[in-house]
Amino acid sequence: HSFAKPYKMNADGDGTLSREPDTNMASIRLAEKYRTRLLKYTQTFKARTTAWVSTAQTLFADALMNLDIELNAQFWLSLVLQRLRHMFTTQIPKQLDEDELRNKVTANHKKILQVLVCGTEWRPNNGGGGGDEDAGDDEKSTSENNSNANPLDFAVHARKSAMKAKYYELFEIPKSAMKPIQLDDDDEKVMRQFDVDRITPSMKQMLISLFSRLEFRDLLQGNMFFATLASLPCDLDADTYAFDEYRTHAFSKFDDIPNDLNLLLREIGCAHNLNVLRAMCCVAIIAHSNRIWQDNLSWFGDDKLAQVFTAPEQVLQHVYRFYVMKNIRHEYDVHLENKRIHELIAMHSDPVLPDDVDEYGCLPELRCGWKRCGKVFDNRDKLLDHVRRCIPHVFVHRFHLHCRTVLEADPNLSLQQFCKKALHLFDEDKRKHISSKELAAYYEQFQPVFKKGVNMAVRSKPQPNITSSSNMYYFDQLVSVKKS
Repeated sequence: HSFAKPYKMNADGDGTLSREPDTNMASIRLAEKYRTRLLKYTQTFKARTTAWVSTAQTLFADALMNLDIELNAQFWLSLVLQRLRHMFTTQIPKQLDEDELRNKVTANHKKILQVLVCGTEWRPNNGGGGGDEDAGDDEKSTSENNSNANPLDFAVHARKSAMKAKYYELFEIPKSAMKPIQLDDDDEKVMRQFDVDRITPSMKQMLISLFSRLEFRDLLQGNMFFATLASLPCDLDADTYAFDEYRTHAFSKFDDIPNDLNLLLREIGCAHNLNVLRAMCCVAIIAHSNRIWQDNLSWFGDDKLAQVFTAPEQVLQHVYRFYVMKNIRHEYDVHLENKRIHELIAMHSDPVLPDDVDEYGCLPELRCGWKRCGKVFDNRDKLLDHVRRCIPHVFVHRFHLHCRTVLEADPNLSLQQFCKKALHLFDEDKRKHISSKELAAYYEQFQPVFKKGVNMAVRSKPQPNITSSSNMYYFDQLVSVKKS
């Protein structure tokens, strides 16, 4: 008989299980150690991670030597959930310099959560411009919709194309899920509007896409093996018995087994509850790592309640309140900020150059030079930063200064002559950011001013916060004019 150190139990006093041997304990029989591994997996959610066991084949080997331990429906669903978690964690880049891709993956997973919990057909009716009314093509999660009589059609709709996709490729998000949604600020009011039993076509399609990438055939074959083994007579002669139960079974040949979750649910005697599948996917996305799994067991993996399998509605409500609502509000805030920026850019695009110019060609000192904006700032740096963010092109320093140097010296220059001389004053790397449209706008706006013969020889003090004797967007120092 082989002996080995037992597994670590209750490490750090938090109940975490580990495959590492406990060197402080006495050695035990290897068979007893492996029995503990299977027993813990069937008893507690704490053991259902790769920190305890990573493959179904390992558990199958343990089960073969411990036939008295029941492999119930939750055992098989836990294996499916573990594969879902592995699929999502594989998509997340692990390198430190892959922040951009990691953010893209995280955004994709958040959208999947939103589709699974809310669908794309749903809009809150909060009286605050929250969106359209319900689309009308959703369905209530009645017993008819959640029963085996109406399973998801994995084999026809998505399995063939999904199985061709690489395991780590991101899932496609419906375009309708990208629309911003406004939620009421009152969480309780939003929760009252949320119907956890509503099942929409977009939810079903997302479930099909997710589960169609997983492998179920080994689980079907494993369940068949142990179920058939339990049905065999106890007094059979292994040397003479034909074991036709295995050879003639529909799942005897692995390549002939349909890779269909519906078959697995039927074989393990599990009701076809779409809320259970939705909750499993949500948990897999949120608790994709072992650490996050252990930290969040209280709301989905209580060993007595097994919420994710027995009370999926509670899990979905928790996900909606603490994850989806937060993501929706953040996206709506980003939408409003982007909308504001687009409006500012449009405001500073027409006219091309600042139009709040007095008769001497002076712009406001600490106020935005576009009349449609007119925002006042505390200092020049804030004003320049505002202009840099709001103009639809690259900010070119000293644009007005160089243009004025050319045009004020000879206001009778033609537009073509002015453009040629003005561009010559800029460095080569800045010229590519100056358009002919800007030069023409400057020429048309300031040529009449310079033709009047504005005297720049005398410097005067500018009026605070109103006008400046220079163009504050492009000059380094103030240049005053004599106002006669």
